[in-house]
Amino acid sequence: MTICRLCNSNKIIDNVVVRDDAYKGRTAIVLEVYADPTAIFFNGAKSSEMKCKVCADCGHVEFFAKNPAVLYQVLPNATSNAKF
Repeated sequence: MTICRLCNSNKIIDNVVVRDDAYKGRTAIVLEVYADPTAIFFNGAKSSEMKCKVCADCGHVEFFAKNPAVLYQVLPNATSNAKF
């Protein structure tokens, strides 16, 4: 059972989809990680849809990646290709 971090309520709405309503396209918000952040094309992008949990009592919202393992797969390449 999930408990709200702010008010300790157990009235949690889980797996709420976060959508961008711009231009009425209603597309899901995604998180992206690039294997080669310096590349213009073929940067090895991996993405995961963003979801959230909402407390029905106080309205607190927590965001999370639906598939974080997909993002983590490119992390070794992304850090080795990064130029700071």
